[in-house]
Amino acid sequence: MRTVLAVTDFSSTARKAVAWAAFFARHTRARLLLFHVVPGPGTHPVRAIQERVEKALQETVASRKQAMEELVTTLEEEGLEVSGEVQVGRVVDRIVETSALADLVVLGVRGERENGEGGFIGSTAYRIIAGTTQPVLAVPHNAPEPRLSRILVPVDLSPVSLQAILKALEIAEAFDGVHVDVLHVVEILESISEEEVQNILQEEIWREIRQHLPEIHPHGNLSLHVERRFSAAPAILDKAQELRADLIVMRTHGRHGILKSLMGSTTEQVLRGTPCPVYAFRF
Repeated sequence: MRTVLAVTDFSSTARKAVAWAAFFARHTRARLLLFHVVPGPGTHPVRAIQERVEKALQETVASRKQAMEELVTTLEEEGLEVSGEVQVGRVVDRIVETSALADLVVLGVRGERENGEGGFIGSTAYRIIAGTTQPVLAVPHNAPEPRLSRILVPVDLSPVSLQAILKALEIAEAFDGVHVDVLHVVEILESISEEEVQNILQEEIWREIRQHLPEIHPHGNLSLHVERRFSAAPAILDKAQELRADLIVMRTHGRHGILKSLMGSTTEQVLRGTPCPVYAFRF
């Protein structure tokens, strides 16, 4: 990893995201690029009003540049290689365009019904994830301070979703003592007992995983969990809470269709309710 792009609006939610971006940059020896977009103003037919709009924009840009300089200085004092940039334009478009310069995009997110300060609402964050080809680390407003000791990897056993296991192990290599928990949710009714789920399906699921990823074997820092639930997203969120996972790693393309059709799908539901950052990457 060479460059981590941290999107900020200088809110409390964004500060959490920047802290996580700095955490990843520090452990991967990457450069940190801070990025802020001031929404571009529209035009008004009345000249006097348009002049006021433009003046207000100039003042906002100057204020945000000052805030950016202060943030860069703070992070440089922590020993990071940091630069900052402020642009004017359409927020999602500018972020997606600039993401091409990075290996990881980090942004703060909040649910549409949450009153937390700042951050992107779930749908906007998902538009960024859908628009960029780079991995995105979505940090919720209530995320804990940066640490990484446990990664949760939900899989539906499709070849695409199983790639998330490799990604999680790759991330774990940059940190010490990280445990990777693979989760498969069996979305069935009461036709199979809990004993069968844990004793029979565990073995079958490991066999399925090794068929596509022969290099993967269960070991001390890699374990499998099987949950019998009616819906995958609540099971993922509950397991993240139970394990006190620090990170959830997910592919944003699975059995439910192409990426841009996933609004309201498992991935977005997890983004809206996650207690920890979600590392989402495209197929």
